[in-house]
This record gives sequence, structure tokens and C-alpha cells, in this order.
Amino acid sequence: MQGAFLTITIGSQFFLLMGYLFYLLFRTYAASEDRVSLLKWIAGLIGVITLGLVVSIALVASRMVSRDLVVAIAISIVDIVGVYLLIDDTRRISQEPLLVK
Repeated sequence: MQGAFLTITIGSQFFLLMGYLFYLLFRTYAASEDRVSLLKWIAGLIGVITLGLVVSIALVASRMVSRDLVVAIAISIVDIVGVYLLIDDTRRISQEPLLVK
């Protein structure tokens, strides 16, 4: 019996996309003293979802069709690069001095 593993993978991408949109929203419109903590929490949640996605793909890789496996691995590689960029951006923002008006 073949499961719909690729559909589940793409469905979890919706949650990651919402996380990236919240990150962009809070990065743009949050108050400067709250921005770093909000961005750290969102980057952490996106990292946890990405880790869960990669682990679930690794667990079911032997049951996936090879074409679906290639697509799932490509999606997970893009997610890992995205998490790396979020962490780097959050680290860079946390090192900036606060501008007090």
C-alpha cells in the first residue's frame, strides 16, 4: 500500500510558509525592543517544523516512490537553507544597536 507521503510533505509546507510570512511581518512592523525576541521564537518554531519534516521524510523514504522522494528531498533542502538564512538574519538583527527615539 502506497501512502500519500508527498501530499503530507507539501501540506506541512503551508505551515512553514505561514511561519516565513509571520517572520517577515514581525521583522517589518514589530517594535524595535520586541523584534529580536519575536524573531527568535518564530525562527525556532520554523526550525522545529523543518526538523520534524526532515525526520518524517527520513523515516518514510523507503516507502516513497523515487520521483516523490526526489521532490521531498528537494523541498527539505530548500527548507534547511531557509532556516539557516532565518537564523543568520535573526543573529544579525540581534547584534544591531537599538535606536532610541
